[in-house]
Amino acid sequence: MINNHQWSKLFSKKPVKTGDFVYVPSGTIHALNKGIIVLETQQSSDTTYRIYDYDRRDKKQVSYASFI
Repeated sequence: MINNHQWSKLFSKKPVKTGDFVYVPSGTIHALNKGIIVLETQQSSDTTYRIYDYDRRDKKQVSYASFI
């Protein structure tokens, strides 16, 4: 699914509106769509796995993310 960019099979979209609170458990893959402003409180970490980053040209960790 990752290598073929089949994001609709991997992720689910949740509708949000102003004032909503969405709990995202630690380790959960998550993303934000256009127009969403978020306050994300988290523990600091030196590790981030980008599965899809809008076709950026720098290397991403797809092979390792596929394994997880």
